[in-house]
Amino acid sequence: MKKNIVVLTATITPKSDAFSLARTDADLRRRDYELALLHYLDALSRGAFDQLVFAENSATNLDSLRALVKKSGLEKQVEFLSLYGLDYPSAYSRGYGEFLLLDRVMDSPVMRAQSSDGVVWKITGRYRVANIEQLIRSRPKQFDVYCNCRDYPVRLTDQYLLAWRVGVYAQHLKGLYRFFREKETGKYAERIMRELIDQGRFQTLHVIPRFTHVPIVEGVRGWDNREYGAGVMTHCKLLVRQTANLALPWFWI
Repeated sequence: MKKNIVVLTATITPKSDAFSLARTDADLRRRDYELALLHYLDALSRGAFDQLVFAENSATNLDSLRALVKKSGLEKQVEFLSLYGLDYPSAYSRGYGEFLLLDRVMDSPVMRAQSSDGVVWKITGRYRVANIEQLIRSRPKQFDVYCNCRDYPVRLTDQYLLAWRVGVYAQHLKGLYRFFREKETGKYAERIMRELIDQGRFQTLHVIPRFTHVPIVEGVRGWDNREYGAGVMTHCKLLVRQTANLALPWFWI
């Protein structure tokens, strides 16, 4: 069985001029990450995946998060990576910063020790993917990159959850952050990633552009400080997506 490694990307203390970010309070963000970490520790304890890496790029103290791991008794399966990775213009956007962080994560000793067939599941660390176990267990047997593309209302690739095979990152995904300079392109990372896929940048890879199940996401969105998935309209949208995923798999919404 291929090893599944969940990587939670985090910025507890964003820069004061962070681009398009409403949720800037470090205490609130820390609590978001703590709640998410508890969620994934619970999944890890059930064997949903094999290892958890918490990667934080504002060099903020992680003692409260480490304490949660210690309490869970899962210390041997959890790694923390802490660095200062906000050394870029804020206007480049969070997509730029996240993929820059991922380059550093994938070059870390813990990731270099992984088998090339291992699968990394990158999750935006404040979000709780409620059905992460279902998504991992139902993943295709073979792929290099596994993602979720949408055509309506805008062509994009969701960025809160992506997966790739460890062995393809260094040659095909490293340095991808350079494409996500939102100030220069006028496009957010989700749209740029879709363009890269459509333009064939990854044509030598086995890319599967749709998840077998619709991710159920919980947590507060960073860009507008509102609960992800809250409200009747949002629940209806999720239901429509789940229905379309089964009955109209060619209709990407």
